[in-house]
Amino acid sequence: MLFWAILLFVSGCGQPAAPVLNDAFTSIQSIPPPEGFQRSSLADESFGKWLRERTLKKENIVRLYNGIPKADQSGHYVVLDMTTGDRDLQQCADAVIRLRAEYLLAKGRIHEISFLSTSLQSLRFDKWCKGQRFRLKGNRLEAYETGQQLEANHANLLQWLEFVFMYAGTYSLQKQLKLKPQSESMVPGDVIVEGGFPGHAMIVMDVCSNDRGQNSFMLAQSYMPAQEMHVVLNPSLDSSPWYQTKVGEPLNTPDWRFEKMKLYTW
Repeated sequence: MLFWAILLFVSGCGQPAAPVLNDAFTSIQSIPPPEGFQRSSLADESFGKWLRERTLKKENIVRLYNGIPKADQSGHYVVLDMTTGDRDLQQCADAVIRLRAEYLLAKGRIHEISFLSTSLQSLRFDKWCKGQRFRLKGNRLEAYETGQQLEANHANLLQWLEFVFMYAGTYSLQKQLKLKPQSESMVPGDVIVEGGFPGHAMIVMDVCSNDRGQNSFMLAQSYMPAQEMHVVLNPSLDSSPWYQTKVGEPLNTPDWRFEKMKLYTW
């Protein structure tokens, strides 16, 4: 009884805490689509297929970078089994960047791991591994060479990403991505971003459709302060992570309202 009382206290605002354990789902693709909807097939090497395969934490509590549970546990459905780091860095745009970088590394596409800084300078993982570093000079980053050679592995990717998180954000992410024509279908890996300071970014983790051509999609995010990536609930539906908002319509999520949903792609 004391345990549940503590959970209710940390959840804040009098809202119930999330279930302690996730006993139902092991990965994104194990979450069933809404009734009447089916997942489409995706190419084995695609970003969308990789996202569907992301595993989920058994503990269904969103924790901040310092290990403390997020104050309001009412907005998420499941938590991705990925590290957050111990600094307040991996926030919303950073989570999108992290997922994309992890995918490219897993597929051996090292030279494509590149993101823009807020000053719109290219930050490349392959160059960092070859010794390139940056220092802040005024409002821009100044590149210099160290001669240090590093292997392009996962541990070094995480170290490089901490640097990227410090200098990238929703503004630079929106500038890097391409606005998707409204005529093109949504696919897992698309990004919904409102660039600004702070702005917000979320990633489409999965998409399914029915025989009437309607789409239903699932979103994941991190937020402020830096916290574990999680699939969000749809506030308009009872305990469902699936959305059916159309491009151009307002999109309401637990932590952010997009006045017009726009899709961006890599």
